[in-house]
Amino acid sequence: MLVTDKNYPSKEQFYYYGFIYTDDQPRSVEEIKAINGDYCGVLCRDGELIAVTDAFRSKSIFYHVDPEYRTFVFTHDPREIQAMGLYPYIMEGNCILTLDLHTFKFSKQENMIWNLDQTDRTYTKVFDAADAAVKMRWDPDNDKVMMTSGHDSGVIACSLHKLGYEKFSVTGLGAPIYMQEHQEVLAQRLIMHKGHIIKIKGEEQNTDPINAMRWERNIDEYYGELVMGVCDWLRTIDHNCIITGNGAFFYDDKGLHGKQFSYESHFGGCYPKDLNHIFPRQNARIEAMSGSNNMVTLYKGCDHKQPLVDPVLVQAWINTVPDLKNAGYKNWNVEYLKAHDYPNEENFSNGLGGDITDEESLAAGLKASNDYWLEHKQRLHEQH
Repeated sequence: MLVTDKNYPSKEQFYYYGFIYTDDQPRSVEEIKAINGDYCGVLCRDGELIAVTDAFRSKSIFYHVDPEYRTFVFTHDPREIQAMGLYPYIMEGNCILTLDLHTFKFSKQENMIWNLDQTDRTYTKVFDAADAAVKMRWDPDNDKVMMTSGHDSGVIACSLHKLGYEKFSVTGLGAPIYMQEHQEVLAQRLIMHKGHIIKIKGEEQNTDPINAMRWERNIDEYYGELVMGVCDWLRTIDHNCIITGNGAFFYDDKGLHGKQFSYESHFGGCYPKDLNHIFPRQNARIEAMSGSNNMVTLYKGCDHKQPLVDPVLVQAWINTVPDLKNAGYKNWNVEYLKAHDYPNEENFSNGLGGDITDEESLAAGLKASNDYWLEHKQRLHEQH
């Protein structure tokens, strides 16, 4: 935590929370933009403080600045600001915020600026970037994969399996019916990895202390409860970090061929020829699930990594032609699993989970999904 002149360094210094896989001592905004990692950070310089969040805010920075009294505090843990009797404001994702220490005025710019060209007609660069993203994050002595039967965790597990790693599969049971894992596929994966199921039921977890970290509800309900249970399990095996498929909602608009499957869909999953119409992508689901990881693991004294929103990987996917993006639900994930003969649910193509292919089941799944989120929104409204 940095508090005005109490502990502001006399020499230029970069502090960060999380994981950085490139140079961990950037000296300028340009060098900050070249960082690859799951992190947030603060560069302290003479006359200015530069705070940064990664492209998908996998780690959060909280701050409170008072221009009148010329005081500030920046930290990755909102409880430290609360302990001072102040409100912890949260930085946006994909943001570089510069505080001028003479005028106490802010200036803001994007961290990652995406190249929106769509010219690649194969997934070669995407697959290579996915393997590199997983490999650079994997620490077999400390990490576990939170794996279900979905495409996201399947890609991560498949990539690690190619590297020769086994016995790393973790999952949670007890999700709403439309989110439940496909048990046959999950069983096939667990057999490959000599893994086993960790049974976690959401109702056994209490998220109130985590929501209190910002004095408001800030996590995806079910996913946050699942991560809480996984963190408890990590302690029993002397590990401290989970690798998740979180963030992969970036590749999915909860729709397909222009048809929306959820109120969260902005453009029916039909990617246009000109991505300027939909970028920068604003996906509340990514923010909610990142909050689930970030707040929960911070509260539990654990950590997490998100390889599927590695900026090199995301950029490679953006550069693929619209026909590839629109070929199916999370199409690059599906094609990756097929290319490696990895167990996958072929009919998991509508964004609702399970084995839904007929219109009646699809309609029932849609209703269950929408009812769940309407109830979730109502609970949020009642709490405020």
